Amino acid sequence: MLLKNIIESANTGLDAIQRAPIVLENTGLKCLRIQDISQSKDFDRWGNTIVSEENLKAFSLKKDDIIIARTGSTIGVNFFVPKNLKSVYNNGLIRLRVNTTKALPYFVYCYLQTKQYANFIESISGSSATQPNMRINDLLELQIPDKTLSEQQHIVDIRRKCYAN
Repeated sequence: MLLKNIIESANTGLDAIQRAPIVLENTGLKCLRIQDISQSKDFDRWGNTIVSEENLKAFSLKKDDIIIARTGSTIGVNFFVPKNLKSVYNNGLIRLRVNTTKALPYFVYCYLQTKQYANFIESISGSSATQPNMRINDLLELQIPDKTLSEQQHIVDIRRKCYAN
């Protein structure tokens, strides 16, 4: 099944300079950036930001969102949002929201940890003079294994059990 057929939405985040600037003071709101996921930073080490209520509503991170780096040397690196977070994300990232009637978000995330996914990213990451870049429409052509929801749940359960030990 194609990724584009199992998602509700896929979009990039807020402009990091004008719409979600990183500020020094603790605002109570974080902004997820490529460096945060590529360096596996804890939530409390993400940058502080200030955004409008409209942008907070449109670009907040919700439980089961999948975030993917779309530019630079860490293109394709991804992050699974385990719970609703008081955070937005910047425009170097793509947020996927999976249609849960078609696929389990964590199953999709698990597939994003495979060699097949890495090979796919390498095949679609166009390069400019400065850095690699990935277009959302290219990402959405990713072929995800076609499994029933119960098969997906079984795979997710096994993966979680393996990583719990």
